[in-house]
Amino acid sequence: MKHPRTASVDSSAISRWLLASVVLLALTPSTVRAQTTLMGVVRDDNDLVLPGATVLLVMGDQRQTTTVTTTDGEGRYAFVGLPLGPASVVFRIRGFQTVDRDVELTSTPAIVNAVLPLAYSRFLGSVGPDQETGEEYSFTIPRAFRWIWNSSWKSDGPSSLPFDTITVESWACLGACPVYSVQLTRDGHAELNAIAHVGREGRFVGEISTFSFGRLSLLLEKMGFQHLAREYVSNFIDVGGHVVTVKAGTQQWSVKDEGGTGPVELWAVEQIIDKMLDRIDWQPQPR
Repeated sequence: MKHPRTASVDSSAISRWLLASVVLLALTPSTVRAQTTLMGVVRDDNDLVLPGATVLLVMGDQRQTTTVTTTDGEGRYAFVGLPLGPASVVFRIRGFQTVDRDVELTSTPAIVNAVLPLAYSRFLGSVGPDQETGEEYSFTIPRAFRWIWNSSWKSDGPSSLPFDTITVESWACLGACPVYSVQLTRDGHAELNAIAHVGREGRFVGEISTFSFGRLSLLLEKMGFQHLAREYVSNFIDVGGHVVTVKAGTQQWSVKDEGGTGPVELWAVEQIIDKMLDRIDWQPQPR
């Protein structure tokens, strides 16, 4: 005798439910794709991290999908929820060479680190024999300058720079060439003897930021200033010119450049210092 509260069970309904469950389970592997993670750290070639670098991820056999992120303050980046398959990672940041890496994304999280050389390094390397020793030389960007490029100021920044003072003297030309002598020091002190066409005349003192002095040092170091000829002579007269002198401890190097006939990098430094005179708050030198 049936219990009054017991209902009959439709066997066909159970069969349909079981069939639907089997179909769902069979479809699951093909419709729910596996995902993975890609992460890494971006550094420069002196092993210092590069915050703010752009990381471009291009995925798919036809490279049809692109995703972009940037590195954090520790130079780290991460992409999550990525489909499996081939991909390319492109790393770039202003002032450094662009680097790309190919990677096969699998179910195991991928780690792709990158080292970005300074963009200027493609112009560096061996540039010929030293005029004094005859030995081949090359110049690179020293570690001391990385605090300038990365804007991560260090307490020992000024003492890490290669030069103690940078002095420039310019002389008259047939025209309105600025005539002056100026000395800049690593501690930010500046002295000017303004003679003509400088907007003032007399002796003055002022201040230059460590950042500006550091960048000038970077340019001089990069061009291999110590290895330049001691004099570049013009075939013309009354063209004016500059004498640039740098000191490091007891060592001193001077280069005379008549009419901008020296290397273009030297001319650039001379022009920068000419313009820098207008930006310094000069005060009359105390007697």
